Amino acid sequence: MIAGVRKHAKAIDAVGIGAERLDAAGVIARFQAHLDTIEDIANYDKLKSDAIAREAKQEAEILELWGLVGYFARGQFGEESTTVRDFGLKERRRTAPTAATKALAVAKRNETRRVRRTMGKNQRKKIKGGL
Repeated sequence: MIAGVRKHAKAIDAVGIGAERLDAAGVIARFQAHLDTIEDIANYDKLKSDAIAREAKQEAEILELWGLVGYFARGQFGEESTTVRDFGLKERRRTAPTAATKALAVAKRNETRRVRRTMGKNQRKKIKGGL
């Protein structure tokens, strides 16, 4: 389009184009501005796709590093230390077992011992040979 406008610039200048009566230079300027905008969009798309690719590569590295820093912080300051908050981590609090949980654990332990016929140290001492 621009090449045609340049080639026939004198005819366009004589008549003018559109309600604004643009001359050839004005028409070329509008087309060129549009082409520049399209080029900017293409460059933006390229920059955006390059940035997304870089971020995807960095994400794997950051996840590994995140874990290592977390291990360091928890190892250095302790699992339940509030200092790990400085690293963006939550302290791990062990909840105390409830009475019902403890009772269930004892019942399971006793049942396992009964089924396996296992005995503690003092229970074994009470057993005497039958000869």
